Amino acid sequence: MGRKFYIIMILLLICLLCGCADRQVQGNLSDEDGSSERFMQNTVMGDETKEIAPSTEDKQSADDDYPAGLNGFSPPQVRLISVNGPVDVTVYNAGGDIVAATIGEEPMPDGNLVTYITSAGEKQVYLPVYRNYTVQLTATADGVMYYVIEESDLYAVGAGGNTVRLVFFNEVEVKKGQEYTTDFPKYSEEKILSMTAEASDAEYVLCMGTEQIQPDEELFGEDTGVYYNIHVRSEDVTKGIALASTGGSRYGSWVLAEAAACEGYEFIGWYEGENLVSTECEYNFRISRDIELTARFKEQQ
Repeated sequence: MGRKFYIIMILLLICLLCGCADRQVQGNLSDEDGSSERFMQNTVMGDETKEIAPSTEDKQSADDDYPAGLNGFSPPQVRLISVNGPVDVTVYNAGGDIVAATIGEEPMPDGNLVTYITSAGEKQVYLPVYRNYTVQLTATADGVMYYVIEESDLYAVGAGGNTVRLVFFNEVEVKKGQEYTTDFPKYSEEKILSMTAEASDAEYVLCMGTEQIQPDEELFGEDTGVYYNIHVRSEDVTKGIALASTGGSRYGSWVLAEAAACEGYEFIGWYEGENLVSTECEYNFRISRDIELTARFKEQQ
């Protein structure tokens, strides 16, 4: 019994030593190949994730030009633009260089800023606050565009989370080929270092040539934290299923409701109570109130 005990103890000791050696080698490799120093941005479209190596001009990590004391992987302040509608999105820096874009349904593969498309179809770009940018929106078809600017600050705590300001351009009618622009002035160093979690005093407008479109709505502080109950269900799961893809239930966000009929059945439509709201299997809608959607199906003839 004693001999077996000692053999087991020796084997355990060997395993522990090998494990430590293996971990040390992995750590050394990580340091040698620079992976601990490398910063890769993610560009996400649907389930596909692409890695983008940012340039030193507009990278969103530890930027050399970021004010002293606030260098870091994730700056505490950032601006997020969200666009829903038939438009391409292009972002220019102060030098006129393209640093991010989403053309059609594809984010620019070598952009410098975090750019992606949400499951609900919103084209989004994160803009650092320590540089000047211009966002250009180009209509690819006649239709309606929704455009939201969100200012976030990690020092903010409250109903709106880290959001300190929301600027809404709602139901902007666009014509194919028209171009719309918005300037995003950089924050002052005083604002960046203040740590007060206050919204900026930037005046965001949507320009089309000499025409200026003012925001439809602006929310600040606690008022940005308005959430609603969103329920999506199937009337009969033996006939078909229903689900929703959403980044949240906050006012102004978007939801993609999807329905799929079972074999032998077909989709009729989305109903809110007894009101038919859409006959599309994929129904994209903006959150502005509590809503319960029911997917209905019928037997195929």
